[in-house]
Amino acid sequence: MQNINRDVEKARDGKHISVKVHLGGGWYLSLTPGFSCVDLRKFYQHRDNSIRPSKRGIALNYSEWNALIDVATTIYNELDGMKAISSCWHNTVDEERQCSECTPFKAD
Repeated sequence: MQNINRDVEKARDGKHISVKVHLGGGWYLSLTPGFSCVDLRKFYQHRDNSIRPSKRGIALNYSEWNALIDVATTIYNELDGMKAISSCWHNTVDEERQCSECTPFKAD
């Protein structure tokens, strides 16, 4: 999150930032030059095997993004058990490749 917030601040300051971060499953967070927002969007694999954005998602302006981060931080710090939640981890690369959260789009 620190890297993402740093990139959002750079984009807010007018720097040319292009970022696409996999959040899990088909969900990605992206910053695109020319668009003053943080895009959280579900992607899908089209029948031609290309990965495309879906209509499911939200684009937040930078103030909305900061408000979301503030609320998420409060929830994380105040709800018991939130610190126990972690990202996927795998013992081998093969296990990671089989995980639908870590590798949602399989090559045919």
